[in-house]
Amino acid sequence: MKLKQTKARVKAKQVGLAGGGNRPASSLEAATEGVVDCSVCRGDFDLDSEGGISGYLGILPVYFCPTCLSGITDLVNQLNDFEQ
Repeated sequence: MKLKQTKARVKAKQVGLAGGGNRPASSLEAATEGVVDCSVCRGDFDLDSEGGISGYLGILPVYFCPTCLSGITDLVNQLNDFEQ
């Protein structure tokens, strides 16, 4: 019960993405329909037409443009020695 209350309080206090995004964190679902700011490069991109991804990194909402998503995927593959 206490964990649910803590999560609700944290969510209520969130005002933006890590690093100073200009959209409220609680609007992650609403922001998936249109132009958003990439959490890495801060470039504007349209999730519907350009691709990319939106989700949570722990409790932090994040948006990755196609270029940064590709770079992050490549980094994970390199760090874990995945064979293609």
